[in-house]
Amino acid sequence: MCRVRRLCWLLLWSAAELCAAWRITGSDLLAEDFSREFRAAAESAGLELALDFAGSHHGWRALESGRADVALLSFAPGQKLPAEPWHCLPLAYQAVAVVVSASLPLAQVEHRQLAGIFAATGGAGLRRWGELGPTEEWLVREIVPLVPDATGSAAFTRGLARQLLLEGRDFHPVVTAKASPQALLAQLEREPGGIGLIPWPLSLDERFRLLAVGADQHAPAFLPTPENIHRGDYGLRWPLWLVFRREQAPQLLPLLRQLYGDKAAAALEKARFSPLPVAVRRQVAFDLEVLK
Repeated sequence: MCRVRRLCWLLLWSAAELCAAWRITGSDLLAEDFSREFRAAAESAGLELALDFAGSHHGWRALESGRADVALLSFAPGQKLPAEPWHCLPLAYQAVAVVVSASLPLAQVEHRQLAGIFAATGGAGLRRWGELGPTEEWLVREIVPLVPDATGSAAFTRGLARQLLLEGRDFHPVVTAKASPQALLAQLEREPGGIGLIPWPLSLDERFRLLAVGADQHAPAFLPTPENIHRGDYGLRWPLWLVFRREQAPQLLPLLRQLYGDKAAAALEKARFSPLPVAVRRQVAFDLEVLK
């Protein structure tokens, strides 16, 4: 009887384990669009999820204490990635794109020039488009710099630009803050002399142009394609890391495959993260199969 009871208990425990939800935690920037889209995709694949996107610090603590299976984390500048027993893989990137009116005869810009437009101190103090190359009617036209404000949905873009572009300096007083990327684009349409920093990816039409960005005058400039962002050729980007215990990779495979799948990539794009290029995602998924 005891043996039968023990067998029944083991069967019930195994069934509970199979039905248990995968616990995912991490960045609060994933709390809305990504949560909704990824949950639907995972459930259609037969995976039950428990999502807790209350912030990267909270997510890391939950992972450390065993209250989460995986965490999707953005680490602070200078913060070291977790070492063994943790395994860290890039999942996606947040990027800052530089947008202007399609009528502006300019295709690329350097980090130094952007700092000269947007930084309060230490920059070149660029104020006229003629200083960047455009001629004729653009020669003396004033540059109107635009950024998201510190309270809207794109507030993280503002902070990211300060770190990656201005090296922590404040924005110049002439910089105009807009409540949302849509408000920024509307202002840019009204003011062809404007230049804006926006979260990427973001849907744009033919009225606007993205500028390619180069590190300096000797370096090539790149547009924020998934490939350029992932390779680091486009420097205005910040990684979102997938973190889990290395020895748990075999058990986590169903979830990890889903996180590097096409539906998760689409959900990340909706949340304004640039996913890894398709070929890179396929390679990561393959490597996870043999991770030990």
